[in-house]
Amino acid sequence: MLLLIAHGNPMRRDEGAGHVLADRLEKTWRERGIAVRRLDVLQLTPELALDVAAPAVGWVVFVDAQPGRPDRGPALIMQMVRAAPAPFAEHLTPAGLLAYAAQYTATLPQTWSITVPGVDFDFGADLSENVRRGLNGIQGLLKTMLADWPPTAGDASSPPAHPPAATSALTGAFS
Repeated sequence: MLLLIAHGNPMRRDEGAGHVLADRLEKTWRERGIAVRRLDVLQLTPELALDVAAPAVGWVVFVDAQPGRPDRGPALIMQMVRAAPAPFAEHLTPAGLLAYAAQYTATLPQTWSITVPGVDFDFGADLSENVRRGLNGIQGLLKTMLADWPPTAGDASSPPAHPPAATSALTGAFS
């Protein structure tokens, strides 16, 4: 099973972009017959470690939004996450959450983080035009990129790869 965790506050405009992208990811994976369990949270908390460490979970994908860099143009960032000690702070990262989950399981699931670039984090429920246009521009690309990822055979031992061409095209969609 794939655990999809969308985190961020959808009432802070572009911070809700991760939830919108999670809708699209979930739909794409379900169409491929992949079992998906989705959690929508405002922020990552230590309690989520039990969900990540559940025996049925073979893959975890975190989706959120962060401020983009106006000087470089925004880019969707997809990266593998490894467990890292979580310092005591009011903000928990995916790597920190994995470190907590490691306390409950001998083998952590393959874990990825997808970050949507945002430009407007003011109060409001609508996405900025830039983010809305970027998310609409990558829809077809997502289906192509995710056609074989994650593997449906349930083999979590080999890390999935995404083609570099897809990554650069994702970057272009948000420019």
